[in-house]
Amino acid sequence: MNLSEPVLGRPASWDDWLTNAGCDLHWQFGQPVSLSRQPLAPDATYIFSPFRGWFDYLAHELRGQSRPWSARLVGLLAWVARLLGFERMGVIGAGPVSTSLHQPSDFDAILAATRQSVQRDPSRTFAIRNLTTVHHAPLMQALAGLGFVRLPSRVVYEFDGRPNQQQAAGLKTPSHLARDLKQLDKSGLRVCRPKTISMEQAGKLRQLYQRIYLDKYSPLNAQYTDRFFFDVVNTGVMRLVTLEAAGEWMGFALLMQVGEQASVPALGYSTDCEALGGYRLVFAAIFRETVLQGLLLNYSSGAGDFKRKRGATPVLEYTMVRAPTGARLLSWLLAMAERVAVRLKAEDLMARGA
Repeated sequence: MNLSEPVLGRPASWDDWLTNAGCDLHWQFGQPVSLSRQPLAPDATYIFSPFRGWFDYLAHELRGQSRPWSARLVGLLAWVARLLGFERMGVIGAGPVSTSLHQPSDFDAILAATRQSVQRDPSRTFAIRNLTTVHHAPLMQALAGLGFVRLPSRVVYEFDGRPNQQQAAGLKTPSHLARDLKQLDKSGLRVCRPKTISMEQAGKLRQLYQRIYLDKYSPLNAQYTDRFFFDVVNTGVMRLVTLEAAGEWMGFALLMQVGEQASVPALGYSTDCEALGGYRLVFAAIFRETVLQGLLLNYSSGAGDFKRKRGATPVLEYTMVRAPTGARLLSWLLAMAERVAVRLKAEDLMARGA
Protein backbone atom coordinates (compact mmCIF):
# COMPACT_ATOMS: atom_id res chain seq x y z
CA MET A 1 0.00 0.00 0.00
CA ASN A 2 1.33 3.47 -0.83
CA LEU A 3 0.37 7.09 -0.44
CA SER A 4 -1.13 7.44 -3.91
CA GLU A 5 -3.73 4.72 -3.43
CA PRO A 6 -7.41 5.67 -3.08
CA VAL A 7 -7.56 4.62 0.59
CA LEU A 8 -6.70 8.22 1.46
CA GLY A 9 -8.88 9.64 -1.27
CA ARG A 10 -5.85 11.06 -3.06
CA PRO A 11 -5.47 14.16 -0.86
CA ALA A 12 -5.95 17.44 -2.67
CA SER A 13 -3.17 19.06 -0.65
CA TRP A 14 -0.19 18.02 1.43
CA ASP A 15 -0.91 20.93 3.78
CA ASP A 16 -3.07 18.83 6.11
CA TRP A 17 -0.07 16.57 6.73
CA LEU A 18 2.86 19.00 6.61
CA THR A 19 2.91 22.58 7.81
CA ASN A 20 5.90 23.29 5.55
CA ALA A 21 4.98 21.47 2.32
CA GLY A 22 5.51 24.66 0.33
CA CYS A 23 3.85 23.25 -2.79
CA ASP A 24 0.58 22.71 -4.61
CA LEU A 25 -0.43 19.10 -5.24
CA HIS A 26 -1.86 17.70 -8.48
CA TRP A 27 -2.54 14.09 -9.50
CA GLN A 28 -1.62 12.83 -12.94
CA PHE A 29 -1.95 9.19 -13.98
CA GLY A 30 -2.25 8.29 -10.30
CA GLN A 31 1.07 9.97 -9.46
CA PRO A 32 1.48 13.00 -7.18
CA VAL A 33 2.97 16.07 -8.87
CA SER A 34 4.05 18.69 -6.32
CA LEU A 35 4.67 22.19 -7.70
CA SER A 36 6.65 24.54 -5.47
CA ARG A 37 5.02 27.81 -4.51
CA GLN A 38 6.89 31.02 -5.18
CA PRO A 39 8.58 32.47 -3.35
CA LEU A 40 9.55 29.45 -1.28
CA ALA A 41 8.77 29.87 2.40
CA PRO A 42 11.95 29.99 4.54
CA ASP A 43 11.17 26.61 6.12
CA ALA A 44 9.66 24.85 3.08
CA THR A 45 10.77 21.21 3.22
CA TYR A 46 13.41 19.76 0.91
CA ILE A 47 11.09 16.79 0.17
CA PHE A 48 9.25 18.79 -2.50
CA SER A 49 12.18 20.99 -3.49
CA PRO A 50 15.55 19.46 -4.42
CA PHE A 51 16.72 23.07 -4.68
CA ARG A 52 16.02 23.48 -0.97
CA GLY A 53 17.87 20.23 -0.22
CA TRP A 54 20.94 20.94 -2.32
CA PHE A 55 21.45 24.52 -1.16
CA ASP A 56 19.55 25.59 1.96
CA TYR A 57 19.77 22.27 3.82
CA LEU A 58 23.48 22.02 3.03
CA ALA A 59 24.08 25.59 4.20
CA HIS A 60 22.18 24.82 7.41
CA GLU A 61 24.43 21.80 8.06
CA LEU A 62 27.58 23.80 7.36
CA ARG A 63 26.56 26.49 9.82
CA GLY A 64 25.92 23.77 12.39
CA GLN A 65 29.47 22.53 11.77
CA SER A 66 30.84 26.05 12.42
CA ARG A 67 31.81 26.51 8.77
CA PRO A 68 30.24 29.91 8.04
CA TRP A 69 32.35 30.71 4.96
CA SER A 70 31.39 27.43 3.30
CA ALA A 71 27.76 28.16 4.13
CA ARG A 72 28.08 31.61 2.52
CA LEU A 73 29.55 30.07 -0.63
CA VAL A 74 26.60 27.69 -0.86
CA GLY A 75 24.30 30.68 -0.33
CA LEU A 76 25.98 32.47 -3.26
CA LEU A 77 25.51 29.43 -5.48
CA ALA A 78 21.85 29.32 -4.43
CA TRP A 79 21.46 32.97 -5.44
CA VAL A 80 22.84 32.21 -8.91
CA ALA A 81 20.58 29.16 -9.22
CA ARG A 82 17.57 31.30 -8.35
CA LEU A 83 18.48 33.77 -11.08
CA LEU A 84 18.49 30.85 -13.53
CA GLY A 85 14.99 29.78 -12.45
CA PHE A 86 16.14 26.59 -10.73
CA GLU A 87 14.09 27.28 -7.60
CA ARG A 88 10.77 26.99 -9.43
CA MET A 89 10.50 23.22 -9.36
CA GLY A 90 8.02 20.40 -9.68
CA VAL A 91 8.62 17.00 -8.10
CA ILE A 92 6.91 14.00 -9.70
CA GLY A 93 6.02 10.74 -7.98
CA ALA A 94 7.05 11.71 -4.44
CA GLY A 95 4.93 11.24 -1.36
CA PRO A 96 5.40 13.46 1.71
CA VAL A 97 8.32 11.34 2.91
CA SER A 98 12.09 11.52 2.57
CA THR A 99 12.28 8.21 0.69
CA SER A 100 9.60 7.30 -1.86
CA LEU A 101 9.76 3.68 -3.00
CA HIS A 102 9.18 3.63 -6.77
CA GLN A 103 8.15 0.18 -7.99
CA PRO A 104 8.51 -1.18 -11.58
CA SER A 105 4.71 -1.22 -11.78
CA ASP A 106 4.81 2.59 -11.32
CA PHE A 107 7.35 3.33 -14.07
CA ASP A 108 4.87 3.82 -16.94
CA ALA A 109 2.64 6.09 -14.83
CA ILE A 110 5.63 8.17 -13.69
CA LEU A 111 6.74 8.62 -17.30
CA ALA A 112 3.22 9.54 -18.42
CA ALA A 113 2.90 12.06 -15.57
CA THR A 114 6.31 13.47 -16.48
CA ARG A 115 5.44 13.96 -20.15
CA GLN A 116 2.16 15.64 -19.26
CA SER A 117 3.75 17.86 -16.61
CA VAL A 118 6.47 19.10 -18.95
CA GLN A 119 3.90 19.77 -21.67
CA ARG A 120 1.60 21.70 -19.31
CA ASP A 121 4.31 23.72 -17.56
CA PRO A 122 7.38 23.93 -19.83
CA SER A 123 8.83 26.90 -17.92
CA ARG A 124 9.32 24.86 -14.73
CA THR A 125 12.25 22.67 -13.67
CA PHE A 126 11.07 19.10 -12.95
CA ALA A 127 12.67 16.43 -10.81
CA ILE A 128 12.17 12.81 -9.80
CA ARG A 129 13.80 11.87 -6.48
CA ASN A 130 14.93 8.61 -4.86
CA LEU A 131 16.25 6.78 -7.92
CA THR A 132 19.05 4.18 -7.94
CA THR A 133 20.63 2.21 -10.74
CA VAL A 134 20.03 -0.93 -8.67
CA HIS A 135 16.23 -0.63 -8.68
CA HIS A 136 15.30 1.97 -11.31
CA ALA A 137 17.69 1.64 -14.29
CA PRO A 138 14.92 1.33 -16.96
CA LEU A 139 13.07 4.36 -15.56
CA MET A 140 16.27 6.41 -15.40
CA GLN A 141 17.10 5.52 -19.00
CA ALA A 142 13.62 6.53 -20.17
CA LEU A 143 13.84 9.83 -18.26
CA ALA A 144 17.20 10.56 -19.88
CA GLY A 145 15.42 10.23 -23.21
CA LEU A 146 13.05 12.98 -22.07
CA GLY A 147 15.92 15.38 -21.39
CA PHE A 148 16.56 14.61 -17.72
CA VAL A 149 20.07 14.44 -16.27
CA ARG A 150 21.03 12.36 -13.26
CA LEU A 151 22.66 14.03 -10.30
CA PRO A 152 23.90 12.09 -7.24
CA SER A 153 21.95 13.24 -4.21
CA ARG A 154 22.89 11.02 -1.26
CA VAL A 155 23.92 7.56 -0.09
CA VAL A 156 21.08 5.42 1.26
CA TYR A 157 21.50 2.23 3.24
CA GLU A 158 19.68 -1.05 2.64
CA PHE A 159 19.12 -4.00 4.99
CA ASP A 160 17.88 -7.14 3.26
CA GLY A 161 15.53 -9.09 5.51
CA ARG A 162 14.03 -11.23 2.75
CA PRO A 163 14.22 -14.93 3.67
CA ASN A 164 16.11 -16.04 0.57
CA GLN A 165 18.67 -13.27 1.02
CA GLN A 166 19.11 -14.03 4.70
CA GLN A 167 19.82 -17.67 3.91
CA ALA A 168 22.07 -16.86 0.96
CA ALA A 169 24.16 -14.45 3.01
CA GLY A 170 24.95 -17.07 5.65
CA LEU A 171 26.70 -14.41 7.69
CA LYS A 172 26.90 -13.86 11.41
CA THR A 173 24.95 -10.96 12.81
CA PRO A 174 27.34 -7.96 12.93
CA SER A 175 28.61 -7.43 16.46
CA HIS A 176 27.17 -3.90 16.76
CA LEU A 177 23.74 -5.12 15.69
CA ALA A 178 23.93 -8.10 18.04
CA ARG A 179 24.66 -5.74 20.92
CA ASP A 180 21.75 -3.51 19.97
CA LEU A 181 19.34 -6.45 19.86
CA LYS A 182 20.60 -7.65 23.21
CA GLN A 183 20.27 -4.15 24.66
CA LEU A 184 16.66 -3.97 23.46
CA ASP A 185 15.89 -7.25 25.20
CA LYS A 186 17.52 -6.03 28.43
CA SER A 187 15.96 -2.55 28.34
CA GLY A 188 12.64 -3.64 29.80
CA LEU A 189 10.85 -1.87 26.95
CA ARG A 190 7.97 -3.69 25.30
CA VAL A 191 7.75 -3.70 21.50
CA CYS A 192 4.15 -3.14 20.38
CA ARG A 193 2.37 -2.73 17.03
CA PRO A 194 -0.75 -0.60 17.50
CA LYS A 195 -3.19 -0.84 14.59
CA THR A 196 -5.15 2.28 15.49
CA ILE A 197 -4.37 5.42 17.47
CA SER A 198 -6.28 8.39 18.87
CA MET A 199 -5.60 11.99 17.88
CA GLU A 200 -3.99 12.49 21.29
CA GLN A 201 -1.62 9.59 20.63
CA ALA A 202 -0.90 11.04 17.18
CA GLY A 203 0.18 14.22 18.96
CA LYS A 204 2.55 12.20 21.12
CA LEU A 205 4.15 10.68 18.01
CA ARG A 206 4.56 14.14 16.52
CA GLN A 207 6.29 15.39 19.65
CA LEU A 208 8.74 12.47 19.68
CA TYR A 209 9.41 12.95 15.95
CA GLN A 210 9.87 16.71 16.28
CA ARG A 211 12.38 16.28 19.10
CA ILE A 212 14.73 14.42 16.75
CA TYR A 213 14.11 15.65 13.19
CA LEU A 214 13.31 19.31 13.81
CA ASP A 215 14.77 20.34 17.16
CA LYS A 216 17.98 18.31 16.79
CA TYR A 217 18.54 18.53 13.04
CA SER A 218 16.72 20.94 10.75
CA PRO A 219 13.36 22.71 10.32
CA LEU A 220 13.72 21.88 6.62
CA ASN A 221 12.74 18.30 7.42
CA ALA A 222 9.04 17.51 7.10
CA GLN A 223 7.02 19.29 9.78
CA TYR A 224 4.31 16.67 10.15
CA THR A 225 0.97 17.43 11.76
CA ASP A 226 -0.99 15.29 14.23
CA ARG A 227 -3.36 14.53 11.34
CA PHE A 228 -0.54 12.93 9.34
CA PHE A 229 0.24 10.38 12.05
CA PHE A 230 -3.45 9.75 12.72
CA ASP A 231 -4.25 9.13 9.04
CA VAL A 232 -1.31 6.98 7.97
CA VAL A 233 -1.57 4.66 10.99
CA ASN A 234 -5.34 4.28 11.10
CA THR A 235 -5.65 3.63 7.36
CA GLY A 236 -2.83 1.09 7.41
CA VAL A 237 -0.70 3.05 4.95
CA MET A 238 2.15 2.82 7.47
CA ARG A 239 2.90 0.30 10.21
CA LEU A 240 3.52 1.68 13.69
CA VAL A 241 6.08 0.04 15.97
CA THR A 242 6.36 1.44 19.50
CA LEU A 243 8.65 0.94 22.47
CA GLU A 244 6.59 1.09 25.66
CA ALA A 245 7.23 1.21 29.39
CA ALA A 246 4.31 1.07 31.83
CA GLY A 247 1.94 1.84 28.97
CA GLU A 248 3.82 4.98 27.91
CA TRP A 249 5.36 5.38 24.47
CA MET A 250 9.10 5.89 24.85
CA GLY A 251 10.00 5.55 21.18
CA PHE A 252 8.45 4.67 17.83
CA ALA A 253 9.05 4.07 14.14
CA LEU A 254 6.74 4.26 11.14
CA LEU A 255 7.38 1.68 8.43
CA MET A 256 5.95 2.21 4.96
CA GLN A 257 5.82 -0.98 2.89
CA VAL A 258 5.49 -0.99 -0.90
CA GLY A 259 5.75 -4.47 -2.36
CA GLU A 260 8.64 -6.22 -0.67
CA GLN A 261 10.41 -2.96 0.11
CA ALA A 262 10.02 -0.73 3.15
CA SER A 263 11.25 2.64 4.35
CA VAL A 264 11.12 4.50 7.67
CA PRO A 265 9.46 7.89 7.08
CA ALA A 266 9.57 8.86 10.77
CA LEU A 267 10.91 7.77 14.12
CA GLY A 268 11.44 9.35 17.50
CA TYR A 269 12.21 8.69 21.13
CA SER A 270 12.00 10.43 24.49
CA THR A 271 14.81 11.66 26.70
CA ASP A 272 14.20 8.68 29.02
CA CYS A 273 14.55 6.30 26.09
CA GLU A 274 17.69 8.11 24.95
CA ALA A 275 19.28 7.31 28.33
CA LEU A 276 18.70 3.61 27.60
CA GLY A 277 20.13 3.73 24.10
CA GLY A 278 17.52 5.67 22.14
CA TYR A 279 18.38 5.41 18.47
CA ARG A 280 20.03 2.00 18.89
CA LEU A 281 16.91 0.56 20.50
CA VAL A 282 14.55 1.99 17.89
CA PHE A 283 16.74 0.65 15.11
CA ALA A 284 16.88 -2.80 16.73
CA ALA A 285 13.07 -2.87 16.75
CA ILE A 286 12.99 -1.75 13.10
CA PHE A 287 15.49 -4.44 12.11
CA ARG A 288 13.47 -7.18 13.80
CA GLU A 289 10.30 -5.98 12.10
CA THR A 290 12.11 -6.02 8.75
CA VAL A 291 13.21 -9.64 9.19
CA LEU A 292 9.84 -10.68 10.64
CA GLN A 293 8.03 -9.29 7.59
CA GLY A 294 10.74 -10.45 5.14
CA LEU A 295 11.40 -7.01 3.64
CA LEU A 296 14.17 -5.09 1.91
CA LEU A 297 14.58 -2.03 4.12
CA ASN A 298 15.68 1.27 2.61
CA TYR A 299 16.90 3.00 5.77
CA SER A 300 17.48 6.31 4.00
CA SER A 301 20.60 8.42 4.46
CA GLY A 302 22.53 9.77 7.43
CA ALA A 303 24.34 8.02 10.28
CA GLY A 304 26.32 6.13 7.67
CA ASP A 305 28.97 4.75 10.01
CA PHE A 306 26.27 3.51 12.40
CA LYS A 307 24.43 1.70 9.60
CA ARG A 308 27.50 0.19 7.94
CA LYS A 309 28.64 -1.30 11.26
CA ARG A 310 25.27 -3.05 11.45
CA GLY A 311 25.53 -4.68 8.04
CA ALA A 312 23.90 -2.15 5.74
CA THR A 313 24.67 -2.01 2.04
CA PRO A 314 25.35 1.54 0.78
CA VAL A 315 23.60 2.53 -2.46
CA LEU A 316 24.11 5.78 -4.37
CA GLU A 317 20.82 7.59 -4.92
CA TYR A 318 20.13 10.05 -7.72
CA THR A 319 17.70 12.86 -8.44
CA MET A 320 16.91 13.26 -12.12
CA VAL A 321 16.34 16.85 -13.22
CA ARG A 322 15.08 18.53 -16.37
CA ALA A 323 15.61 22.23 -17.02
CA PRO A 324 12.74 24.35 -18.37
CA THR A 325 12.19 24.24 -22.10
CA GLY A 326 14.38 26.84 -23.76
CA ALA A 327 16.57 27.44 -20.67
CA ARG A 328 19.79 26.81 -22.58
CA LEU A 329 22.24 28.05 -19.96
CA LEU A 330 20.64 26.04 -17.14
CA SER A 331 20.40 22.96 -19.40
CA TRP A 332 24.10 23.30 -20.23
CA LEU A 333 25.07 23.72 -16.57
CA LEU A 334 23.05 20.65 -15.56
CA ALA A 335 24.62 18.61 -18.36
CA MET A 336 28.08 19.67 -17.22
CA ALA A 337 27.21 18.81 -13.62
CA GLU A 338 26.07 15.37 -14.75
CA ARG A 339 29.34 14.73 -16.62
CA VAL A 340 31.32 15.54 -13.49
CA ALA A 341 29.02 13.92 -10.96
CA VAL A 342 28.48 10.69 -12.88
CA ARG A 343 32.01 9.66 -11.92
CA LEU A 344 31.11 9.73 -8.25
CA LYS A 345 30.55 6.47 -6.42
CA ALA A 346 28.91 5.80 -3.08
CA GLU A 347 32.37 5.40 -1.59
CA ASP A 348 33.26 8.97 -2.60
CA LEU A 349 30.34 10.42 -0.68
CA MET A 350 30.95 8.06 2.24
CA ALA A 351 34.50 9.42 2.46
CA ARG A 352 32.93 12.85 2.94
CA GLY A 353 30.76 11.61 5.80
CA ALA A 354 27.69 10.21 4.00
